[in-house]
This record gives sequence, structure tokens and C-alpha cells, in this order.
Amino acid sequence: PQSTACMAGFYSKYRSKDIEVVSVAVDAQGSGKVQPYLDLAGATFVTLIDESNLLSSIFGFKAVPN
Repeated sequence: PQSTACMAGFYSKYRSKDIEVVSVAVDAQGSGKVQPYLDLAGATFVTLIDESNLLSSIFGFKAVPN
């Protein structure tokens, strides 16, 4: 959750400057596994959950195991 917390801090700092943060969680286990990390970090930005690795394949994201 350290990277999520970092993104939450970035979003808090810059949201008034018309910057939109959108994160992608690559997790085949779905929102049940992702949401606790977002809650812990206090994330208020949009997070897409890529359960089928579609966005990962298109954009070359690398999943980092936790």
C-alpha cells in the first residue's frame, strides 16, 4: 500500500490544479482484494480493477506481488 499512499498524497496536493489521478489495480481476485489497500491508504481517486489483465497487456503494466 505504500505506492497507493504516495498516489493519495499526490492527488490531495494537486487535485485543485485540475489534475485527475486514475490508478489501475492488476488483480485477478477482484475488488475484494484491492479495496482494503485503497481504504488503508485513504485513496479518493478512481481505481480501475483489471481482473483479466486487459489493460496490462495493452499498456505493458507489470503486476507487482504484495
